[in-house]
Amino acid sequence: MQSSAKSFSEGLGEPSLLKKVPQILTALNEHWYYISPQIETVLGFSPAKYQEDPDLWRKQLHPDDRDRVIAEVTRGHIPGETFVQEYRMLSRDRRIVWLRDEAAFVHDQDGNPLFLQGIMLDITDRKEAEESLRESREQLQTIFDRSPAGITLVNPEGLITFANQSMGDLFSRPCEDLIGTPYVDLVHPSQRSLGHGKMRSLMDGEIDQVSLERRYQAAGGREFLGHLSGRRILKEDGTLEGLVGIITDITDYKKAEEALRESEERFRLAIEATADGVWDWDLKTDHVFRSAGFFSMLGYESENFSGRFGEWQNLVHPEDLETVRHALKEYLNGMRETYEVEFRMISKSGSPVWILSRGKVVARDRDGKPLRMIGTHTDITERKEAEKQIRMNEARLQSLYDIGQYRAANKQDLLDFALKEVIMLTGSKVGYIYHYDEEKRLFEINTWPKEVMQQCEAAEPQSLCELDKTGIWGEAVRQRKHIIVNDFQAQNPLKKGHPEGHVELHNFMTIPVFSGDRIVAVVGAGNKESDYKDSDVQQLNVLMDSVWRIAEAKRNEAMQRRLVTAVEQAVEGIVITDTQGTIEYVNPAYEEITGYSRDEVIGQKATLLRSDEGDLPTQRDMIESLSRCERWSGHLVEKRKDGGAYEEDVTVTPVLCLRWRKSFPDFPAETPTFCSTHAYEKARDNSIWASPYLWYH
Repeated sequence: MQSSAKSFSEGLGEPSLLKKVPQILTALNEHWYYISPQIETVLGFSPAKYQEDPDLWRKQLHPDDRDRVIAEVTRGHIPGETFVQEYRMLSRDRRIVWLRDEAAFVHDQDGNPLFLQGIMLDITDRKEAEESLRESREQLQTIFDRSPAGITLVNPEGLITFANQSMGDLFSRPCEDLIGTPYVDLVHPSQRSLGHGKMRSLMDGEIDQVSLERRYQAAGGREFLGHLSGRRILKEDGTLEGLVGIITDITDYKKAEEALRESEERFRLAIEATADGVWDWDLKTDHVFRSAGFFSMLGYESENFSGRFGEWQNLVHPEDLETVRHALKEYLNGMRETYEVEFRMISKSGSPVWILSRGKVVARDRDGKPLRMIGTHTDITERKEAEKQIRMNEARLQSLYDIGQYRAANKQDLLDFALKEVIMLTGSKVGYIYHYDEEKRLFEINTWPKEVMQQCEAAEPQSLCELDKTGIWGEAVRQRKHIIVNDFQAQNPLKKGHPEGHVELHNFMTIPVFSGDRIVAVVGAGNKESDYKDSDVQQLNVLMDSVWRIAEAKRNEAMQRRLVTAVEQAVEGIVITDTQGTIEYVNPAYEEITGYSRDEVIGQKATLLRSDEGDLPTQRDMIESLSRCERWSGHLVEKRKDGGAYEEDVTVTPVLCLRWRKSFPDFPAETPTFCSTHAYEKARDNSIWASPYLWYH
């Protein structure tokens, strides 16, 4: 074995020469006889390290390659076999290094293996380049396969050498079937000669590229219109390698284009027949066509404007401009399916006009970028006013509901609350409610917002004012109708000024409030941001009519509560019966006079108190008078619960029951009721009887 190593070393030559060789030279049996210094440059381990550890090479083999490489080394023992492998090694710093290893066993004369000698070459750069090339080819193939356009390569003989999947789909044939097919066979027979001539011009170098529309014929005779983009492919030496072509089916596009032309004609006719404003915007040039209706709805002439698209935005109400821009931007960027937006534009007179703008992109480039957009402007001012009126009606109904539900302590509290609703409903800043006495021709302030009173710096605000001394706000009474002044600062012969420190008014409206034919109050509001209109008057009339009825009802309820209190606290005894003489109510004084409790007498007949000592003719006379609903006065003798008799002078007057029913809710609703009073002289007590009559005792 030593002689073998010696002969190997002698055959290698001078060590200085070996160091200049870029490859790694090796000689190996059970131990490394020799390994050149380049091993350390490539893998980071010195030759000595390999001689110290004969198994180091095996350990550093990449795990995925180890079994394969060792198996090949074993095969190398066979005489005449060589070991040629490309595999990965792990360097000392754990890098992956690709090696090409070529080795063969040296045998003795008897064919026994002496040692393995070979050469290793670092091919890492080559492997990485191959991997990069493979990835590039895969990416390119993916692009070809996924491209919606058909891509094909044609050799100098005019035969197809490559076709992607879309090419096969276009012609309804497997891609493999297209390989070797003459390209011109795909062209429609009617254009085949033209196709052949154009291809020859490319082949001969007369032109470098083409871009044209052409009819093609797919399998089964199906025809389609395609767009062809083709160019020459040259080798490094400048000679022709072939042609590349990209074919796109534009059949649907052409149909859409034709439909668009027809649509444009219909559109032109529609423009002439409609009052709407029509616009047609070329996004590439930013030029826009606008119909006469676009300008007339704003009071302008088309000559007042140029053809720039953005010019119309100068007329958009400042509060709506950002909304319009945002809607248009979102539509053009594909963030919304439709362009439809409502906004205000300023007319030539300065008044706002509500516009409904609708538009649609009707042309895009191949990347989907909008090229042309057509739309309309419709004047929806009347609709907006109607919607506003509906909202006002709803607000008025809500105000009426709130007022009806408001638990006012009294009439004044109710009117204070109602004034707040008036100010809110009309969009005003100030307001007032004055009572008015037609006989005295006198106003009395009823309600004025606290916030306004704080702003008012008048030295002595008046609570009473004579009609003859009032200015324009008194015209609502003098003319018996509403008054609107939308420019309060302008000269007006009806104005008489106002006290120093009074709240400054910019506009103003006032209405009279009627109760029957009489004016009972006036209501006013002022300082609305926009002008007052008849719709404000209508809202206020309806609201205050209901408010006043509610206020009167509140006042009547208060009077009824006072009446009930008076009856309950009266020193006279009070009794209420139905027309049949059945007792329905007695007050505390009655209980004290007769000795009967309320529970004992309710439901009993009034004859409960009749004494045997009573004068029957007198009683019959009373009954006859009552049956005729006539007033009766006389002297009666009655008895208490303890049986004691007492005398009384009685006056009975028939009265209508409705007022009593409202005052005493325990009365049966279906029974008509009258009232009477009794004066009990002998007991020095008084009792009021309520039957179909009013009794004074």
